[in-house]
Parts: sequence; structure tokens; C-alpha cells
Amino acid sequence: MVVADEVLRLSQFEVPHDTGLLQNSGHTEPDGDDYLVGYNKVYAARLHEHPEYKFGKGRKGKYLEDPIKH
Repeated sequence: MVVADEVLRLSQFEVPHDTGLLQNSGHTEPDGDDYLVGYNKVYAARLHEHPEYKFGKGRKGKYLEDPIKH
């Protein structure tokens, strides 16, 4: 759970932010012996998988993947 919470914390600095709805939907949840980290909006995956989109304020796509890699 500590790792999942840290991934969520780090992704909060990168997740696209307009009204804050996507950022505020971030969550972790148990999944057997593992944990899932995600954002609960219908457009979350589309924004994540399209890093070519131009987001403001230093925000970007791959907002979950990149914190895991670093």
C-alpha cells in the first residue's frame, strides 16, 4: 500500500488539471495481494494514453506510468 500511495501522490503533480475533477478522482484500492492506482473519470485513460496533447501547468499524459518509472 505504501508504494501505491506514493505513485498516487507523485501522479498528482502530473495529472491534467482543468477543473480538478480528474485529479480529485485519484484513488488506490486493494486487489488481492496488490493495489490498484487509478483515476475514476471516463476520460482518464484517453488523457493518459495521449502524451502528445498539450496540457498547461506542467501537466502531461502518462501521469501514472512516469512516476512508476522514476
